[in-house]
Amino acid sequence: MLFIHGEKDTFVPFSMLDELYNAATCDKRKLVISGANHALSAATDPDTYWSTVEEFLVGCLPAEK
Repeated sequence: MLFIHGEKDTFVPFSMLDELYNAATCDKRKLVISGANHALSAATDPDTYWSTVEEFLVGCLPAEK
């Protein structure tokens, strides 16, 4: 599971990121986007956002034979 949270999010409290992350018992990763408000992580730092999403998804796919 990939947890993404904007550091400046006031709609979903930032403290919820660690609470949810720590409760998850699966393979997981988290990404914090500095300065991002709610639902604006991709717009605030698109390079970091999309490279992290791509890296995460590639890691979830089975290796090519």
